[in-house]
Amino acid sequence: MAAEILLTAVFLPPSAALVIAVLGAMEARVAWLPLDIKMPGARIVTLLRATGANLALATSSQEAQLTSIFEAEKSAKITSWFLGPAGELPSRSPLKLTREEALQSPHEAAAIFYTSGSSGVPKGVVYSASTILHGVITMRNLCEMSTETVALVKTPSIWAVTEYELFPALTSGGQIVCDAQCQTDLLGLAKVLACHEIGRASCRE
Repeated sequence: MAAEILLTAVFLPPSAALVIAVLGAMEARVAWLPLDIKMPGARIVTLLRATGANLALATSSQEAQLTSIFEAEKSAKITSWFLGPAGELPSRSPLKLTREEALQSPHEAAAIFYTSGSSGVPKGVVYSASTILHGVITMRNLCEMSTETVALVKTPSIWAVTEYELFPALTSGGQIVCDAQCQTDLLGLAKVLACHEIGRASCRE
């Protein structure tokens, strides 16, 4: 029988691969835990252990770094899939999970977002599918999104606001443009907004 996957750690930056991974996890009713490969290795391993994540999704370019983190922290390496630029799986994936098997053991959580831990121990906040759906519909309505909408996805996936960038435009029949560099490059942000005629983008005060 295929191995049971209950929680997937997602190390992917804003990209087509991230969209595919998150939608795939939700379709299979598998919760996802967004993590940043730039986090200290000890923090990454601590969160993986705390949540019991048993599958990691990262890009092929992150393979050496993630492997190094597991080795340095002397942690049991969880099964990892390293995706291509378009989100394609490796030709020989070590685990296979059919939709029927996934539906037999649905997970209560859809996603787990952790706080920064700046005020103490990081705290995990569990989002159910209904919570995410409510936020997506609310954002879609507030921003009056439609099939003509083009939205920018730039926020690191470890922030819960990611869901408001990924899903509202797509569920409206619109388009999204993924560019992680826009988060810190204002000139690049201006060029991307103009080039793709983007009409929706999130911001923080």
